[in-house]
Amino acid sequence: MMLGMMQIYLQIMALISLSAASGLFLSHLFIHNTKIAHTGTYCTLFAIVMQTLAIGLDSFQDGFLIITTNSDTIGYIAWSFLLLFAFLIWKYRLYMMGAFVLPIVMVCLGGQLAFSSHSEKTLSLHSTWIIFHLVFSIIADATMLMAGVFSAVYLLQDKLLKEKKVATIWKRFPPLPMIDNIFANFLLIGFICMTLSMTTGTYLAAHYWGDDWYIDPRQVWSFLMWLSTATLLFLRLALGFRGKKIATVVAITVVCILLGFILIPALRISKHDSNHMHTYIGAKR
Repeated sequence: MMLGMMQIYLQIMALISLSAASGLFLSHLFIHNTKIAHTGTYCTLFAIVMQTLAIGLDSFQDGFLIITTNSDTIGYIAWSFLLLFAFLIWKYRLYMMGAFVLPIVMVCLGGQLAFSSHSEKTLSLHSTWIIFHLVFSIIADATMLMAGVFSAVYLLQDKLLKEKKVATIWKRFPPLPMIDNIFANFLLIGFICMTLSMTTGTYLAAHYWGDDWYIDPRQVWSFLMWLSTATLLFLRLALGFRGKKIATVVAITVVCILLGFILIPALRISKHDSNHMHTYIGAKR
């Protein structure tokens, strides 16, 4: 009980720190003060530490490092998303993206806190393959979400440029070709992890769900999203598609992935399970 309360306090501290960081990065857009950006970075790093401790405490409490509930999944995606943003700050100094990225993380962490009190942890499947499946799934979700954020920023900035309504704050963003390359790289990483996640997930589903595994809604939806991402990469790498068209399709694909992530568990139509996302129902004993 005490460990559970400590985990909640750590997550609340992460949320408070992210709120401060969001405000600082938003202020940086208008004031363009390096000290403000650095302070926002420190707040973000503190939030990463708090979320890491919360995940470690949760794992210590349960005795295993695995994702079994909706709240676990949301928390890991938020944590991975924060790490990606920290990488962007280190590599490209894209402090201004914090105004777009951190509110998404805050929603994820708020959702984790909301769901955690209603989630009961169970682990009915002991398999090394599920660890690989979960790790690749989380990385794929985080990188695809980041690709969606950058594609949305690309579309907004492109629209303002064409309408000649570019405010001073938008001039502080990286040029469109750089944004285009960044979301394309995230798209490629997301596709690779999505492929590995689907490969391991398909093996587990076929083994534990029986002969009708391939008609499960989550399996079908995942395959459609994988096919869409593969088509995007083909258009980008083989045919040289760039700019607004590819950014639009990336944004739509990421929205569809999010809808599937939310609606399929809510409708309880998948063996993937609505309450315990990676507890395989009907597992062979």
